[in-house]
Amino acid sequence: MFPHAHPRYETAPEDKVALSQKLLYSAATVAIIPGMQIIERIAQVVLNICLGINPTLIGVGIAIFRVWDAFTDPFMGNLSDNCRSRWGRRRPFIVAGGVLCAITFPLMWLMSRSWSPTTAFLYFVGAGLAYSTAMTIYSVPYWSIVAEMTPDTHERTNGIAFRTVIINLVTIAMGWLMWFITLKCFQDELEGIRWLAGVTSILFLTFGTIPMMFVKEPFFEQASKQKKITVWVSIKETMSNRVFLILVSMMLLMTLGMQTVGTLGLYVSIYYVFGGDKAAAGLVAGYGGTAAMVLSILSIPFFAWLSRKLGKKTALYINGLGFLFATFSQWFLVTPAHPYWQIISGALIGPVVTGIWIILPSMQTDVVDYDELLTGCRREGSFTAILTSISKVGFALAVLLSGLILDLSGFKVAFGKDQPAETLLMMRGLFVFFPIVMAGLMLLLIRFYPLDDKRCHEIRLQLEARRGELHGTEKV
Repeated sequence: MFPHAHPRYETAPEDKVALSQKLLYSAATVAIIPGMQIIERIAQVVLNICLGINPTLIGVGIAIFRVWDAFTDPFMGNLSDNCRSRWGRRRPFIVAGGVLCAITFPLMWLMSRSWSPTTAFLYFVGAGLAYSTAMTIYSVPYWSIVAEMTPDTHERTNGIAFRTVIINLVTIAMGWLMWFITLKCFQDELEGIRWLAGVTSILFLTFGTIPMMFVKEPFFEQASKQKKITVWVSIKETMSNRVFLILVSMMLLMTLGMQTVGTLGLYVSIYYVFGGDKAAAGLVAGYGGTAAMVLSILSIPFFAWLSRKLGKKTALYINGLGFLFATFSQWFLVTPAHPYWQIISGALIGPVVTGIWIILPSMQTDVVDYDELLTGCRREGSFTAILTSISKVGFALAVLLSGLILDLSGFKVAFGKDQPAETLLMMRGLFVFFPIVMAGLMLLLIRFYPLDDKRCHEIRLQLEARRGELHGTEKV
């Protein structure tokens, strides 16, 4: 039933990443996650309900950010690949980008309530483009470093698993966003999101920048000797890598499957389960998100073990099947008859989603080694950038579809709790079954991914025969 699992290879002691390095690297996600999820989770609700901006238009605005990201990411990836500073290839951009994010993120939410919806929308897009540019400068080098911290495929999975623990701890708090911005101490949700933005700015200046000054870049000495490559040549070579295209397709399908229904699920909870009670929906979302993240954190060691024991392909297949089951269960668990059953739904989905997003990025680091074998160059930044670009295009499409479906379903803020039954049914159908279709397609693609444990080990031996062994010592 599952893809064939090859014998596993043990991680040598010298290939292990020190706990202090994992902690320093992962600390940045304390800033990155709020900087991403505040927009993904509640921007549409705040802009629609507080400022009267059409949901489809909001979807267009967020899609514009992602398309802009998709355009700028490859340039940033190539720029960091070619950087030869005394501080390394990635860290200078991460520090500068973190400061810029701290400045631009709060600006996104300073529109006046007296403005027309059109004016507020145009301001949101302008400020959001500035923030998106800052986040590109910050995030592309950041996500690239993990492939450089060790040459061992399983230790990279362990590093990503450690990062995922921190991400999930932060995401617990993100589950309470809706509850927080609806507190009675705020004039409305717009004031609440401004406070969140201010806290996020402080996080970028502390957790997002300072720890990254001390993260090592072990591949820097080797990379500094290789010939610089132009962005267009890099894009061409990256997109001609067949294995990379399979991985991109799998990640794109999962992005579409989960992000299209992200905000939609909150609307389903508010108007279908709770009859328009935003505060109650926000409270249950908080409990559900907390349950999901707690179980996700507890399950991370299991997923890391599963990946080592059976291989990444088989582990991904098992997680994909779990995602199908957990998503289908929402048709029965998200119900006004038992509002708190949504907590069970979150608890089922959280761990399998976590497993998927541990394994897929770990597969990307193996593709970087495979590319080095083919081309002789290490281009972590370019692969990360193009992968995130395509993912962001998928996210843009997902947000656009989410807003469009919400609009076409007949949802109107003016209807309040009295939304038509047909509208609620359409929202529920998309919320449950669209992710199932996307995940099913991903499961089909796993069969065609060739980099199993045996092949990754062979590639490492070939690379070390060509350039010598590389362990955890930084030489910059």
